[in-house]
Amino acid sequence: MSCQAYAALPQWLLGYPDQALKTIRATRPLAQEMALPLGLTFVALITAFVHQARQEVQAAREEAEAAIALAIEHENPLFYAEGTFIRGWALAEQGQIQEGIEQMRQGIAIFRAAGAELGLSQHMALLVEPSLKIGQTEEAFAALAEALALVDKNEERMVEAELYRLKGKLKLQ
Repeated sequence: MSCQAYAALPQWLLGYPDQALKTIRATRPLAQEMALPLGLTFVALITAFVHQARQEVQAAREEAEAAIALAIEHENPLFYAEGTFIRGWALAEQGQIQEGIEQMRQGIAIFRAAGAELGLSQHMALLVEPSLKIGQTEEAFAALAEALALVDKNEERMVEAELYRLKGKLKLQ
């Protein structure tokens, strides 16, 4: 189930967003059949990430909220952090920018408190644009600088091109 859920991410990265969505949707019945709380939460989070990548804001928010509920019920702080972050992104995209940023930062803080770093560069990248929208230029630069440092430290290249696009955008402003 986990492998099938993860398969959606490279499909997205390789330019097959419809296949990514199809793959993750096919994983949910398997997760429900297995009835493992961790698996159900994981599938909800991967589904939320796929919707986020596809810019399907409301669908991402709904999946994030489902993941949050499961994470609370089963006391999983990392999955709670991920769900909170994605919900924050969705809120920012839906016009509740300050509240969204606060939730994104909350998710990042919980993630860090657990000692986790992998994937944090992507989170920091997603924090840049909403920060810019409300004039928090210094915060946007700080998030970008941290994301680029994490890319180098952890050799996490998945969002590197996006980070350089954001760097160019920030310099133009």
